[in-house]
Amino acid sequence: MNKTIKKLTIAVVALSLVLLGVVGGVVAWLTAESGTVTNTFSYGSIALTLEETRDSITNTTGFAYTNVVPGDKLEKKAAVTVTDGSENCYVYILINNELNGSASLDIQANWKKVVEDGNWVLYRYTDSEITDANMDTPLTIFEYLTFKNELTKANLDALETASAEVVVWAYAHQAEHVEKADADKAAQKWAITKGATWADPTP
Repeated sequence: MNKTIKKLTIAVVALSLVLLGVVGGVVAWLTAESGTVTNTFSYGSIALTLEETRDSITNTTGFAYTNVVPGDKLEKKAAVTVTDGSENCYVYILINNELNGSASLDIQANWKKVVEDGNWVLYRYTDSEITDANMDTPLTIFEYLTFKNELTKANLDALETASAEVVVWAYAHQAEHVEKADADKAAQKWAITKGATWADPTP
């Protein structure tokens, strides 16, 4: 091989290496990275209180009445309050009146009966949900418990022996995305856990 051919060969090899270097630089990947989008959640809740008032004294446990006689009209003001900031909800009251018809409660007109069986009655507050407009406002359930005039001492003794009581519970169910009928069924199921004697409603 003469010197001219040898120089030409070296030049071609050198040029090839340069071209490979150029091609290698062009092949480098284009990359990019976006910022992070993080989703956080806070959850709604419902809070309510149930209170009774007698002689200007309010408590959350009820009262003991003594020396009851036939015809007595006893002050027993009960109200449930949905706490401000709660989600819209349907409100229910469950009453177990173990006095077996010997005494009645003056249930206020806004409470609609959902279901009844014996001593057990479930009421819903109106046909509408509780919203911001009436939260933190006591919803009166009843104001008096009245014993029948025709009761005898034997009737009263029987009630006392049986430790008959009037027990009240309050329940609230989310209203948004829920049909009222479904909320009613959920309330009936809840009431069964408290001892209510009606049949479990169809889901």
